[in-house]
Amino acid sequence: MTLYVGIADAHGLESFISLPERMLEAELAGENGQRSVNGTIGVLSLRAQANRQRHAVIFRVEVDEADASVIKSLLDAEKRSEALIELKKCARKVEVGKDMQRSWAMIPNDDLDPYSHTTKRGKKWMKRRDAR
Repeated sequence: MTLYVGIADAHGLESFISLPERMLEAELAGENGQRSVNGTIGVLSLRAQANRQRHAVIFRVEVDEADASVIKSLLDAEKRSEALIELKKCARKVEVGKDMQRSWAMIPNDDLDPYSHTTKRGKKWMKRRDAR
């Protein structure tokens, strides 16, 4: 089992980062590995908070390597929703940011993004924006 962190939102999985790999990369570059991981988590947290309108959440999960490989393949194929669905199925331990549990339960769901071009709310917003 390996620990991963990342961001997921209404459109699916946005990022999926292996903590041990991130720490090793930093240490091989001559940096403090733990400080680098903490910085990564801080940036992810800020991004999730800034995009709460589309139910963005920061998460930490335990996933075995075979499942992680499938999730990474889905992300590489730009299948974000499918990647998040697979992650939710196979994750052993799931932790999400404070006050984000409700959003985690509702995603992926494109209709939750008020600015998406594929939702009724998003189309109305685009019409108002384009009318200016």
